Amino acid sequence: MDAVDPPLIPNGDRALQGSNDFVCWKCSGTGLKFVKETERNKRRKQVDDETGQAVQCPKIPCGVCKGKGFLSHERNRARPGEIRQLKAPQDWTFSGPSATGDPNDPIWQPAQGEVLCYLTGNWRIYQKVDGHRYSTDDLCTAWYAIQQVLNLQRHSEYRLARHLDIGCGLGSVLMMVAWKFTHLTNVGLEAQSLSVELARRSIKFNGCDNRVTVRHGDLSDPQNVPEGPVFDLVTGTPPYFPVDKTDALTLPLLMERGLCAFEFRGGIETYCHAAKQYLAPHGRFIVCQTALEIKRSELAIDLAGLEITSRLDVIGKEGKPALFVVFSTKHRVDSASTFSSGLLSAPTHDAVASFVLPYTYPVETIVVRDSEGNRTSSYMRVMEDMGKPVMHKSNEA
Repeated sequence: MDAVDPPLIPNGDRALQGSNDFVCWKCSGTGLKFVKETERNKRRKQVDDETGQAVQCPKIPCGVCKGKGFLSHERNRARPGEIRQLKAPQDWTFSGPSATGDPNDPIWQPAQGEVLCYLTGNWRIYQKVDGHRYSTDDLCTAWYAIQQVLNLQRHSEYRLARHLDIGCGLGSVLMMVAWKFTHLTNVGLEAQSLSVELARRSIKFNGCDNRVTVRHGDLSDPQNVPEGPVFDLVTGTPPYFPVDKTDALTLPLLMERGLCAFEFRGGIETYCHAAKQYLAPHGRFIVCQTALEIKRSELAIDLAGLEITSRLDVIGKEGKPALFVVFSTKHRVDSASTFSSGLLSAPTHDAVASFVLPYTYPVETIVVRDSEGNRTSSYMRVMEDMGKPVMHKSNEA
């Protein structure tokens, strides 16, 4: 392990006290969930056609926590290490560079409470059973970054030699980009020592440690990136939720998971300011954020002296609003960051509401699943591009 983890925002440690139990992520501690089988129950409150009175949809015990409203850390920590098997069509073959680690070799066995999962191609990633895990937003961020690079290379002399992933967590985006571009020098910067250790093991397992490294430190401290503004590609997946706007019951009591979801070391503002410092003059900064914070993200990008070139909106299911968005940005001509150094707080509601971006930019959309729950052709293309097998819903049971 490296040195002590960087500090949190003031009083941030009070909100993340260790515990043997934590609030269930599915039911938010109620122990109940809404029935979703019928069309009538698609909304939480409905108006009865005959009486005109609001009718509460029926609830059933939550299947994740068995109606208790909480889950136990100790149960997951005691679970033997698990190697996840890959769901793939029989005729599917791995693409991209091959991992050098053998999961059957005892030295690569996941420790107690850990799971070794497929990431991209036959590269794998170590994760905690009850900790933060890589997900669709990481996959789409890496994919969109790769698409932006390929598009630049087709239409210009853009040169990609160095990639920096700030707040890299378990290293999922870092390794997915490295899997696609095998000539790159890739650097990840992560504040949590637990995540750093897991990421380094994954990198070693995949055999890319000669060109992919993870540093332990805060992304807001320039001393952790002494190279300066030399990175042709910078990526980041900031936490989505401001701590001061969050109900205490919804805060994960497990430190590692909470720090990935909530802005205990800053949010989109901190990431944009850091990216401005490390991005090469011709480079691109690709950053993911919840769709609830589009205007705030636009403000943060503008204040950092960056300019949005395009945006990807990702919709979980057809007919529903976007879950998250991915911005592609570059340096704004003759503009420096107006942020002060260090941890940056979220702007006020009035500041966000009154901000108007002085230009427009193209927006693309990807829908993950159609109205029947099947993966869409556009999302299957993302999976194929990222070396993942495509399984139709009928084959996933």
